[in-house]
Amino acid sequence: VDYNKWILGGSLGSANVVIPIGIGGLGAGFFYMDGGAQDKFDAAGGRIIGGFSPSNSRLTGSAAVSFGEDFPLSIGFNFKYFTESIDTYKLSGSAFDAGLWLNAVKDELLFGLAAQNLGGAVGGFNLPLNIRFGGAYRITTTFTTPSDEGATIKKERWVAEEESRFARNLLTLAADIEYKKDSGEAVIHLGSEYWFSTIAGRVGYEINTAGAVGPGFSGFTVGAGFRLGKFELDYGAQFYGEFGVAHKISTTIFFVSSD
Repeated sequence: VDYNKWILGGSLGSANVVIPIGIGGLGAGFFYMDGGAQDKFDAAGGRIIGGFSPSNSRLTGSAAVSFGEDFPLSIGFNFKYFTESIDTYKLSGSAFDAGLWLNAVKDELLFGLAAQNLGGAVGGFNLPLNIRFGGAYRITTTFTTPSDEGATIKKERWVAEEESRFARNLLTLAADIEYKKDSGEAVIHLGSEYWFSTIAGRVGYEINTAGAVGPGFSGFTVGAGFRLGKFELDYGAQFYGEFGVAHKISTTIFFVSSD
């Protein structure tokens, strides 16, 4: 579950659930966007004649399959149905997303490829096709604690908190490029995350080929996370220059341990 206090008075939120089933999993989610109060002008554009609040909502169903350790490739699909509203105009439509995930070096070097808005149309217009490709590299360090009695234990981030006798650090470096076919625009995302036991720090940067949103720290994101047992709480801030800062809070509950 997450909530994002966006710029210009807007807000976004979502709730998602994923259920592991056999060699894969099923998921469902709901997303909404409230664009905030906007002024409505007359045809000449010089006089305010009212107001409106644009909105967007989306229902998503997902399925994924993993081919196992011998062939560390996973594939997934989303089906999404959405509605949009701007003043008196309302539209609805549906589309698919598809993705591949490759665990190239076990839990250390990962690659992903996704295509968004496949076969989608709204009001007779095709949705913009987005292609994303990225990778991540994980570095797990180990150290000892008194409860280990001198033993060095290597554990991953998802170890349940009840096993807190295990101390672990996990650094993740990630990058991806998003290509927007309709506009020809490419956006590069760079990010890093460092977990020290149950506390995480994050920093990221977005490079937009169409130019920055504004001066200052535009394009930067910072965040932190905290893990307690099967609960995780995360906060992030994204800077939009002169337009302000967007704040995002999310919480995750792990019903199934990955051990």
